[in-house]
Amino acid sequence: MIILRFNVVILFQRSRNMIGAYEGLRSTGLFKYMILEILLSIPHPNPFLDEIRFTMSDQVLGKEYYHSVNEMLNLLQIVRVFLILRVFFIISPFFSTSAHRICDMYDAKTSYFFVIKARMQSAPLSFIFTNLCLSLFILAYALRICERPLSRIYSDWSYDNYLNALWNVVEVMATVGYGEYTARTILGRGLTIIIGIWGVGTLSLLVVSLSNLLAMEKLELKAYTVIERLRLKSLLREWGSKSIIQAVHLWKKSSKGNKVSYNDVLDLRKSTNEFRLLNRQYKSLTLEGSTLTEEMMTGFDKIREEMKELKKRQTKLSWLTQTMVDMAETIEKEGCISNSMLDENAEGRNAPLEFKLDNYEGYWVDLMEV
Repeated sequence: MIILRFNVVILFQRSRNMIGAYEGLRSTGLFKYMILEILLSIPHPNPFLDEIRFTMSDQVLGKEYYHSVNEMLNLLQIVRVFLILRVFFIISPFFSTSAHRICDMYDAKTSYFFVIKARMQSAPLSFIFTNLCLSLFILAYALRICERPLSRIYSDWSYDNYLNALWNVVEVMATVGYGEYTARTILGRGLTIIIGIWGVGTLSLLVVSLSNLLAMEKLELKAYTVIERLRLKSLLREWGSKSIIQAVHLWKKSSKGNKVSYNDVLDLRKSTNEFRLLNRQYKSLTLEGSTLTEEMMTGFDKIREEMKELKKRQTKLSWLTQTMVDMAETIEKEGCISNSMLDENAEGRNAPLEFKLDNYEGYWVDLMEV
């Protein structure tokens, strides 16, 4: 089946003119990937391999333990999960025939990595969350396999329970490390390093995706800035009026010779400080809101100028129309054009008209400008 699949890939690439008509697995470099996939698909546990063991020692307690070949093969079989994930990549709309055609138009390479990038663009949170959940369960199963040999020595070994292994993976991926469950085998410690690196990368992508999701778009930011400036302006009006009222109240008291209480002074100071704080916040806002206002005013000014220009042209056109009517009446009165002249030759028909239209040359220029 693997060889048949790679042959189908070759036929597909030939149909898309991605490779030559006589190129095969060796010339395209797909031969090594086919061999690697065959090698990953061959290993599987066998009963007669259960007695073949690799003996190691527990460095903490100084006791020996062993890994059977079947446990190693079980651990190796986890890599086949990629073959299952590849099916979802192939049936993705970003790997379809139309996607290949569009990528060829823009000189882009359609690959599994392109599908991952496309998924990160279209649905980043769902893609990362699915990846996180799958990696949690798969890595917990792998860690349980690595640490299971110690359960033959210690009857209460924690990793014999799958939930404990899952909790340890969560701790390592989140870089928490409470320490109640730790890997002690060589394979378990090596896998823990891989889990930590994978967890840091996955959680970083999750944080970036959440940050991009909560980030405001340009128009949203403009709307927020205008709303916030209006809110701060109303608060400035409120606290400013309160400060003025309190200041006038204190001035009346002092002018009448009454004693000004310390609490009144504190209230005035509080109001003025609040007013200054709000004023700083109002000025420290980005100029997106004012830019939006300026754009609106600029747009209105532009429309106003266009209306003025249109009105000028309309006035000029009316004046030229009236001028043409006057020209026609003048020509008719002077007898430059008559019905009998229309039957004459071109020279006799045009000469009087051209002679009389010389005085109106500027009108025709104005008409062409309009």
